[in-house]
Amino acid sequence: MWRKVGEMADTTGRIPLWLIGTVTGIPVIGLIGIFFRVHILDWVHLYSNRRDQIGNMKK
Repeated sequence: MWRKVGEMADTTGRIPLWLIGTVTGIPVIGLIGIFFRVHILDWVHLYSNRRDQIGNMKK
C-alpha cells in the first residue's frame, strides 16, 4: 500500500505534475507581467506629471 502511494506522489493520475505546473505557470507569469507593466506605466505617468507641476511652479 505505501509503495503505491509513494509512486503516485509525482502525478495526479495520468497527468504528470510538471505538465500541470508548466501549463498553469506560463499564464500566471504572463498575468503578473501585465500587472507590473500597467502599474509601472501609471507610476511613470504620475512622476512626469509631478515633474511638470514642479517646473511650472518655479516659473
